[in-house]
This record gives sequence, structure tokens and C-alpha cells, in this order.
Amino acid sequence: LQRDNGSSDNDFNDLIFYVTSNPVDAISVEKVNPIDKPIDSDGDGVSDTYDKFPKDPTKAYVQYFPSQDTWGTLAFEDLWPSVGDYDLNDLVINYQYKIINNALNKTIEIDGDYSIKGLGATKRNGFAVQLPFTYDKVKSVTGQKFLASYIKTNANGTEAGQKHAVIVPFDDPKALIAQLYVNTTNGQANVKSDTAHIQILLSSALTAAELGNAPFNPFIIISQQRSYEV
Repeated sequence: LQRDNGSSDNDFNDLIFYVTSNPVDAISVEKVNPIDKPIDSDGDGVSDTYDKFPKDPTKAYVQYFPSQDTWGTLAFEDLWPSVGDYDLNDLVINYQYKIINNALNKTIEIDGDYSIKGLGATKRNGFAVQLPFTYDKVKSVTGQKFLASYIKTNANGTEAGQKHAVIVPFDDPKALIAQLYVNTTNGQANVKSDTAHIQILLSSALTAAELGNAPFNPFIIISQQRSYEV
């Protein structure tokens, strides 16, 4: 199918063939450029051309969610399931994930960035994310911003008392913004926020199925009462 008129599916599988010769020198290699031997500085099996970390044998590829240049948005209502205040502006979170994989394309590190885009609540709500694997799969978590004392963590930085790995980027909006409560006009509640940069190092590499899909399972902790989640 022609590729210059938009009709091609561009999968290049309509006809695939290879050629052998006996003897090998029956095919002339005159004026055929030799194939360059790829450089693999860290010896992980991925050439430097495609290796985002050419000096680190434990890392090779990077993925972003939603993308390298865009952020996703989560909007929460802290009176849920009540519908009396259904404006979904109590805590509005912008987020972006950077997933780092090894040469086998298994994930060894998750970096999450979170900032507050909107704050229309009178409650001081925390923000957390439950990951779809057990807490012992995590080697360490760094970057959390804690102001209160109601979050208890394991030695690796995940929340204590949880079967799955639960990460708490911040336990109080004041950890990211100086002006805690913002008056809303026409439903807008934009604020100037710092960013919580969370680094999650894994104790063992995870497949894509084990890692699951971003944004995973995000929730807010209502008014610093750990048993209340939305």
C-alpha cells in the first residue's frame, strides 16, 4: 500500500523473507558498508543509542505517565458520598510518573511528582497512593512531606499496617503550600504549590503486569483521620 497517501498500515509484514547462499561468498559484498558494532558501555545488552543510562547496568529505559511533557489531574470531594457539596475542588492534585526499567524492561524505580492545583476545602486532607503490589517489594521511599503525626511508616518508607505498598506524598496540604485555605471564585481554586518528589526504589524488578497502571489507586485522607478515605 502506498505510504504517501495515508492508505498504508505501516506494519511492514505483508511479505517477509530472507536469503541464504551456498557458498556464502556467492553473494558479493563489494561496496556494501559494514555493520557498525553497537557500543554498550555498561554491558547490560542495550546499546548506548537506546540506553537512557549508558553508564548504569541496572537501568536502561524510561517511561512517563501521562507523558514526559504533560501531567494528569485528580479531583477529590471530601464530603463524599454526600452530594450536597459536589464541586470536586476540595483537593485537586496534578501528578506525573516516571517509570525506570532495566534491560529486560522490568521496573526497578518509580518516581512520582505531585503538586496541589486546587484547594477548596476547610479540612486538612492528606494524599496517598496504594500500589498494586505488597509493601515488601519496595526497597525504599523518599521525598514524603509530613507535618502531622498520624502516618506511621515501615523501615522502607511505606505506610505501616498495610498489605499493599501505600505511599503518602503529603499528610497535610500545608506541607506544599503556605496559604492553606483559598477562597474560590466561580468554582476555581487554583493555588501556587511546591511539588512532592517521591522516589520509590524496588527491592526486585517488576513486570508490567505486576506494576499495574498509573495513576494506580490514589485517595485522600479526610481531616487527618487515617480511617477516613475517599
